[in-house]
Amino acid sequence: MLASIPSPSFSVFEIGPLNIHIYGILMGIGVATAFVVLVRRYEEFGGERAVAESAGFWAIVIGFVGARLGYVLPRIGDYSHNWLGVFRIWEGGIALFGGLTFGAVAALFVVHRRRGDLLRFADAGAVALPAAQAIGRWGNYFNQELFGTPTSLPWGVEIDPENRPAAYPDAETFH
Repeated sequence: MLASIPSPSFSVFEIGPLNIHIYGILMGIGVATAFVVLVRRYEEFGGERAVAESAGFWAIVIGFVGARLGYVLPRIGDYSHNWLGVFRIWEGGIALFGGLTFGAVAALFVVHRRRGDLLRFADAGAVALPAAQAIGRWGNYFNQELFGTPTSLPWGVEIDPENRPAAYPDAETFH
């Protein structure tokens, strides 16, 4: 192979008894970025800052609940003998579609309830959400997950054997 992109050699670091996951840090930075961008853009479009802040707050809270539900519900059988596992988010498991769905519904409800401008809010979110997604997805790079199919192209990402799909045990690089 001419060239490839190595995966990071770590995805967690320790501070005392705490394990800090790069994925979580990047997700937090993405959420904070989306919140700031959303509030600023909504205000620039003539909306009230307090409406965007409230809607953004509830989108984050309800969005995280929805993200966890989006992961757990299709796998509910995995939790039948250990229902407390549903709450162990540090063991992994959130789904983007659940977070977006629940978060968007919560935000739109708050904007409507506070008599904000739904179209301006949606326009503000049209930049904020992809910004969060772009930042948060770098966490998948550190976790060596959500990559594509095998490739021999020079921009292929090296994936460690334990993280490769069962269908491609001998492939070293992926899109």
